[in-house]
Amino acid sequence: MVDHNLNGSHRLWNRYLSVWIAVSVLLLVAIHTSGCSPSSDTPPVEPPPPEDVVAPPVEEKPDPAVVWSELLDKAFAHLQADELDETEQLIDELASVYEDPDSLDEQQQSDLDDLKKQLVKRRNALKAKQREENLAAARELMNLGKFTEATEKLSKVTAYSPTAEQREAVRVIAEEIERRRRAQRDMQVWIRLLGTERRKDIIAAQSNLRRNPSVALGMLLEASENTDNPILAANSLETLRLLNQPKSTLPAMVAVLIRTEQQEVWPAAIREIGRAGQPGGGKSLLELALSTGLTEQRAAALTALSQVVDPPNDTVLAVLPLLEDDGPALAPALRAVHHALRVHGQFDLPARRGFDDVLTPEQEQQLTQLPGRLTQLMEKPADDEVAAEVVHRAKVLAYATRQLTPQPLSDVQIHYVQAEATDGPAAAVLDGVWNSVDLKTMWRHPVNERSSITLDLGQSRTVVGVRIWNFNEASGAQRGWKEVDIIVSDSSSEMDPIASGDVPTAPGAAETPDYSTLVPVPFARGRYVRLQAKQLWTSDSHTGLSEVQVLGF
Repeated sequence: MVDHNLNGSHRLWNRYLSVWIAVSVLLLVAIHTSGCSPSSDTPPVEPPPPEDVVAPPVEEKPDPAVVWSELLDKAFAHLQADELDETEQLIDELASVYEDPDSLDEQQQSDLDDLKKQLVKRRNALKAKQREENLAAARELMNLGKFTEATEKLSKVTAYSPTAEQREAVRVIAEEIERRRRAQRDMQVWIRLLGTERRKDIIAAQSNLRRNPSVALGMLLEASENTDNPILAANSLETLRLLNQPKSTLPAMVAVLIRTEQQEVWPAAIREIGRAGQPGGGKSLLELALSTGLTEQRAAALTALSQVVDPPNDTVLAVLPLLEDDGPALAPALRAVHHALRVHGQFDLPARRGFDDVLTPEQEQQLTQLPGRLTQLMEKPADDEVAAEVVHRAKVLAYATRQLTPQPLSDVQIHYVQAEATDGPAAAVLDGVWNSVDLKTMWRHPVNERSSITLDLGQSRTVVGVRIWNFNEASGAQRGWKEVDIIVSDSSSEMDPIASGDVPTAPGAAETPDYSTLVPVPFARGRYVRLQAKQLWTSDSHTGLSEVQVLGF
């Protein structure tokens, strides 16, 4: 039996479901239609105008003939300047100018061939030059005892197709290097002796080393750089000087002053540079003095500069700024300036004579201010040895530049005379009488005795010059001195002359104008001054002098 109520409910539910589906479909259609329809308020969008199409520019290719000519000119220019790698690069560029290498005309091909031939020739010439330079360097290094470096240079010669002559030179140098190496082994004992303080052993070592200077030079140069044994380095510097090869040894001495780790050896280097008496160190010493920031090193360089024979012409101008510093380098700077003045004859500073270059405004001002600075230094108290040296050096420079005028020293006495007449004693040269013909006012002695007289200044003084009035005998003035040597020292024993001069004859008459002659002395310091005749005008019976004055401070 069928339940009619249940079937009726089912039919009713299906009817409701169908209605809901239909309504949903209608709503979706309405929504879709509303979203896709254009709004009546929005105007239609117009399409953009078509863009103008611009054709790409057509690149014009340069004329290959013009490019070829320009590259060829550049290549020859580099070739003339010996810029061979650049030349070869341009040759490669020339090869790519034409797409077809066979497109070269006859002239272009000829020019290219000529360029290549010249490049090969230049390269061969350069290699030949390098071989000769390496040979020369090998010889120099061998002479300096740098055998390893010399051998390396020889290897470079053989690596570049040497000529038969060059191969022979390599062989000779190589054999000499080996010989010197063997000799060095035998001479090591003498180098070791230089490291002792026993003077007898040092002299023996120096004597043996000097017998073979070509081998000893390199060993001594190496020993002079020794930082562990200052005695060895110092004695090596002395031995280097004894070899008398300043071209090789002076740079080594200056190099010691450059090395701060060898400061203990600086005094020995300064001493040997001064004793060498050869040119070659002045420029390097001035450069060191101006460049170093170490006061002690500047003082050492300036001290050495004040002893060399070749201080640069601009030393005075270069060192002037250092005179404003009151530090330890002041006295050496004053000494270096005075030495350069003497060497280059620059005493007349107001006239600016003796300078090679035109002075700058700053240098003009420094020279103008120099007298005031020297006055300031001379007035400083000489409380200690360093301060006293500064005062002394300032006075020397003031006298040298004619800021001060030297005066005769007082309290001078006779210390020693070789011979004198009873009525013509040596003391007569200090009596102040020069314009008399009375023989009692002159020192005289027989010509068979040495004509020499030593004066005592009482204490160590600085001697600037000696003024001499010659023997003024009436009708016998020709018996006076013609040439004189002057010696200044703190010792009265035998000394070396530091100045010489000619002595004109006296007039042989009384009450005449001053006929004295002034012999300059290079600011020598000492207590004793010796005058000795080198030559007389006439050597017959007797000779002597009328008067002598020592000028200084």
